[in-house]
Amino acid sequence: MYGIVFNKIDIIKDQIEELLAFCIGETEEQALEVFRKIENHYTEHKGQPEVVIDLVDKNRTILHDYSLTYSHAKELAFSMGWDIEKNELINQ
Repeated sequence: MYGIVFNKIDIIKDQIEELLAFCIGETEEQALEVFRKIENHYTEHKGQPEVVIDLVDKNRTILHDYSLTYSHAKELAFSMGWDIEKNELINQ
């Protein structure tokens, strides 16, 4: 199993807050395909990190990461059926 983790970054407080995590593929190839689609659809945020999405394996080892603005992360989560602010599936 491979998943995606949304982490909110607070540079000032030097803190990372996990906002959301869910499975995106049974195999690394499936998960990488989803992750590459995200990278192709959203421009990487180059300023101070707001949210970093991590592609992780079943042991939560980070395989890839990508920085997004909070609004793009919220939009991405919503497009995948998740509410990032409530950390739950939409229309559950």
